[in-house]
Amino acid sequence: MIFLIEKKRKLKALQNNSSELREEFKMKKCEVQREVRKDHKRWLEKGCKEAEEMHQRGYISGIYRKVKDITSENKYNKTASRTAMETC
Repeated sequence: MIFLIEKKRKLKALQNNSSELREEFKMKKCEVQREVRKDHKRWLEKGCKEAEEMHQRGYISGIYRKVKDITSENKYNKTASRTAMETC
């Protein structure tokens, strides 16, 4: 995924030169966003699976910690570019 992000950065710097590069940048941007969403979904599934395992073992404080990690808001606004993400 880092390779995709680096390629997107290079295209962003060059996109003012031609419409082809602009279109390629848009496509790469959407591709990066799809990969980020997939990674986020995998992270959530992994966290939920760990919480379920803790529940089966009766490790209540671990469950609370895991749920807090999954549901807590970070310092970045998660909904800032919701409309941009939906266009891809």
